[in-house]
Amino acid sequence: MSNIFFHTRSFHPDANFGAGGLGFEGDDRDFSFATGDSSRIFHWVEIDLQAGQVVGLDCDSYPSANAIAHRVLNAPGDAVEVITQNTPLPDITVPDAPPMANDYSEPRKKPRHEEHYSITAYTEDGDQTANITIKYAGKNFAFYFADTDIGHDILGGPNSNEARDDVGSADDGWIPYNGVVPDLDVTNQLFLHLDRANGKAQVQMTMTGDGFPNAESFIIAGGDTLGLATHIRTGTAITQLPGGRAIRMCMTQLSDVDWTAQDTLGSNLTANAVFDYMSFSTTEVAEGEMSRVALNRAHLGRAATGNLLRNIQDHLPIPSPRNYEWLWE
Repeated sequence: MSNIFFHTRSFHPDANFGAGGLGFEGDDRDFSFATGDSSRIFHWVEIDLQAGQVVGLDCDSYPSANAIAHRVLNAPGDAVEVITQNTPLPDITVPDAPPMANDYSEPRKKPRHEEHYSITAYTEDGDQTANITIKYAGKNFAFYFADTDIGHDILGGPNSNEARDDVGSADDGWIPYNGVVPDLDVTNQLFLHLDRANGKAQVQMTMTGDGFPNAESFIIAGGDTLGLATHIRTGTAITQLPGGRAIRMCMTQLSDVDWTAQDTLGSNLTANAVFDYMSFSTTEVAEGEMSRVALNRAHLGRAATGNLLRNIQDHLPIPSPRNYEWLWE
């Protein structure tokens, strides 16, 4: 029998976040269901259906850096060096500022995460259901002195492994200081109903969070992949991440998914609803009877960077509490 891997990732498709993200480096890639691709935060769980347990998981951040900070800091020194060249003055050499970056190797820099699941008993020729909910929240620590105790406390807060960044996060209404840098929050809920007698599965997935940056989700069973969601970011980093938002990002409902007795994916399915609640509109990614490969192509064929309006928005600090759907209502 095959175990199931449930993946959720947040990434920025461009080389950097733009002015609305203070020039921090992105992942510079398209949507992908390949494991190991660069992401701001990635999360996966391994589900053993026979045991009814999550038997493996990982949640981490890829290294982060600022694409422009050290260049700005080096500019005055570079100017001094140019001015003193070919003059009676002694040549002056100004040391370059180091890149502003972090590799997240410190345990306290890792994203916070939690997993909840409920899996019914396994039967070879009967029904089984699995409810999996994962949450992660991570911060950008690509700042100077972030690995010092003082720097970590300022950026991440002394309670950065416990506190949330939304109002009223404590029982008495007092908000624990959670650092200057806000969290990137995502919650992803997966429901599976497996009918092994008829070789079918029903799949539902709902993703909520800040809405920024891009996100994607998929499952792997028996080496085959089923794309669940692709989300194009809304808002910008400096306006969208603060506040611990829980806006809708993606929703998927699949029926009649071919499922083998060995708990592997088959060829065909019906897409009842595959929505991305992206900026300015709700996008229907796929609908109707189709092959699993066709659904994956529908997800991966989307332009992850978004349209011209989306790219302009990367440089405008405009929050998006409801994905701008009021413009079209």
